[in-house]
Amino acid sequence: MKRSLWLVVALAAVLGSPTGSAGAATAAQDLGYDSVSAVHLRLLVGSEAAAGRGRPSARARSALGFAEALVLATPSKSARWSLFFRTVALGGSGPAAWVGDLAGTSGNEAPDGVHVQDLAVEWRARPGVSLLAGLYDLNLEFDVTEAAAGFLHASFGMGAEFAAAGVQGPSTYPYTAPVLRISVSDARGRYLLAAASDAVPGRPGDPSRERWRPGGDGVLFTAEGGRHWSVDPDWMPGRVAVEQVSVGVWASTRADSLTGDPVHPLGGYVILGLRVGAGEAFARIGAAREHGAPLHRSVNVGAAGPLFRRLGPAETWGLGLTWAATSSHWRRMGQGAPAGEAVVEGYLGIPVGARGWLQPTLQWVLNPAAAPERNGALQLTLRAQWVGWLR
Repeated sequence: MKRSLWLVVALAAVLGSPTGSAGAATAAQDLGYDSVSAVHLRLLVGSEAAAGRGRPSARARSALGFAEALVLATPSKSARWSLFFRTVALGGSGPAAWVGDLAGTSGNEAPDGVHVQDLAVEWRARPGVSLLAGLYDLNLEFDVTEAAAGFLHASFGMGAEFAAAGVQGPSTYPYTAPVLRISVSDARGRYLLAAASDAVPGRPGDPSRERWRPGGDGVLFTAEGGRHWSVDPDWMPGRVAVEQVSVGVWASTRADSLTGDPVHPLGGYVILGLRVGAGEAFARIGAAREHGAPLHRSVNVGAAGPLFRRLGPAETWGLGLTWAATSSHWRRMGQGAPAGEAVVEGYLGIPVGARGWLQPTLQWVLNPAAAPERNGALQLTLRAQWVGWLR
């Protein structure tokens, strides 16, 4: 298994796509269910090699490889239902062990192995209204900051406090659960999402194994509403327009705690996306009840855009900051854990041909909460990916 995945790493290092492993989760949105007919297969291979220096003087390196196969199937253009299937294979090691942060400097890092990430059926009751059921990644549609898609840190994909909810977090990468979701939207970009999912993804004692039916561990309810605006990509420099406003809430019927005083997890978040000239800017604020999870508040801000204005694939850049507050429960258990950890991230995206992508990323980790004795780290990561649709 690992040998085959390192062949994937070698291939990706030569080839390389602007959508990451978390970005592959947005493939259904990128293609659009309404435009699907017949069967479409998407293949993605990639690798990440990281090196860094922590304090007081630790140096370390890590490398991981990943591969994904995603299938979208609809019998015909007039059919009301679609099938969505995605499987993921991973091998190697990520930087979490030597960086020491809780949120994760790489959104692709996960245990080795092959597992089914999504297997769901969506039924469109009428234009703008759909129901979905099956094994599903909530971060496909919930808590998505569109302008932050190119960043490597896990918190830019899903807020740190939401990702830490409950025993294994919500149904998202790398562990998913059975989900029932309803989506309502209109032609003006307004939308409403609501979902009920198993509160504990995966099987007890082995979350990497899929659980195909609810396991009696409670229900996580999630709802989000907002609006997306279409903004002319040739918007003149110096002009600002709103692209996204989203408000989400979530609550669990399962009571969890690290301290023996169980409470029901709940929280919420607000996302703002802006078009600033040719680039984009974003801000996300989230908070959760201090239910025993390590992190309970977070703030993400940043900007991204094309490095040069030209037709076709272009170099891109991004600069962002993510901060997460540790809960009082974690600080009592952690003996010296800081009140919050932060990461400053900058990246440069370089297209390689029509389907390849190279992305060097520099991250400065401040006050890592999982290993406070390390006092921070400076990490350089090179991500290489290749992606293609077979239609």
